[in-house]
Amino acid sequence: MLHIRLIFWDYPLDGSKVLWSRSDFVSMIQAVQERGAANLWSFELQVDLRRRTKGYQAMRVGWLDVPWQPDFKGEWRLNQLGGSSEDSGMTVSAPSA
Repeated sequence: MLHIRLIFWDYPLDGSKVLWSRSDFVSMIQAVQERGAANLWSFELQVDLRRRTKGYQAMRVGWLDVPWQPDFKGEWRLNQLGGSSEDSGMTVSAPSA
């Protein structure tokens, strides 16, 4: 199993926005899987700004491909870090390529 975690500290922004959108994050996971890491288990991208964490975390919750996530290998759950919790922990659809 492969786990990838990218953490950026004190990125020179005002802390109000993260540079990556959810679709960018999904694209990163898809690209890693297409380049030979089909066994990717988790992927996390976060920015820590003055004790506030923002970013995304993805955890593979199933190994079988599912129709509502056509761009992923397996089934994934995405969580937004440090943002609105309204969609936190939801299994989401990957955008169509």
